[in-house]
Amino acid sequence: MGSATKYDAEIAYTDMMVGQLVEYIRSASSGNTVFVITADHGELFGEHGLLSHRYVLSDAVTRVPLVCEGIEHSLAVSNDEILQHTDMMRTLLSLAGADTTDTLGSDLRYTSPTFAISQRGRVDFSELYAHNQDFDASSFHKSVLNSLRTVSHRYQESETGRELFALPDERTDVSEEYPEITDKLEEQLHAWLDHHADPVKKDRRSQFTEAVRRQLQELGYTQ
Repeated sequence: MGSATKYDAEIAYTDMMVGQLVEYIRSASSGNTVFVITADHGELFGEHGLLSHRYVLSDAVTRVPLVCEGIEHSLAVSNDEILQHTDMMRTLLSLAGADTTDTLGSDLRYTSPTFAISQRGRVDFSELYAHNQDFDASSFHKSVLNSLRTVSHRYQESETGRELFALPDERTDVSEEYPEITDKLEEQLHAWLDHHADPVKKDRRSQFTEAVRRQLQELGYTQ
């Protein structure tokens, strides 16, 4: 079974299971329930010549489904605007009366975010070269990569340089063609990083228990 076909089957199965879960909760609860269905990331099926999600911050990876039902309050965002998981989390915590002092994101009842931030750590392409010696990784960022996406553009930068993409094209760098937009988004990104980001320390790695390691391997992750 091909990767795309298998992925479609997994989505169909998940959809069926979620439907059954929602039906059960509705039958067992008093109705005061908020349902949120989303994903952590997308997958590449040939975009950028890759089959993965670790190497780039394009829409195929960062633009994920987000379905929310049950919030009995008007929101300041519409279906085609940008928001992030942190925005939804802050909104739900605020609705529940929880303390959101140290929570990122915006309360979507009152604020419509204008951009989304994505970050990716250092990557090593040696695994890809082991499978294909002709693979060319020269166009990819290998160091820490930060990205800011608006409705119309994606700006991203690493130690090796910066790029601006006019969406939906995420292969053609137009930073020299639109320097004012590039500088504006760079300024917004740096302001966000200065206020929120925890700098990535060189060679810092998380340590997993053997049980967690096996779970990750069963999900398709390797170390």
